[in-house]
Amino acid sequence: LVSSLTMDSSALDSHASSDQYVLDRRRWFVLASFVVCNLNQCFCNMTFSSLQDGTMEAYFGPSMDKATSDMLLNWGPIFGIICFPAAVWISSRP
Repeated sequence: LVSSLTMDSSALDSHASSDQYVLDRRRWFVLASFVVCNLNQCFCNMTFSSLQDGTMEAYFGPSMDKATSDMLLNWGPIFGIICFPAAVWISSRP
């Protein structure tokens, strides 16, 4: 059983030499944008998700209630879903 799991080293060498990865700066831009968007969403969620109704009303006025706060917190994932196809397209380009 163990001998059937071993691979031929010549096959690995020929495969490794034919495929070379080229680093593209656009991938770092996409990664950085994902990081910034994720940090922004996490900071907003930690800041506004735990507020009491009285605190929200004192800071933002009577029009700000829990439903409005929850709606504003959901804009991050909504824009993430909208921008995901563009990000995949940018990162998959050669």
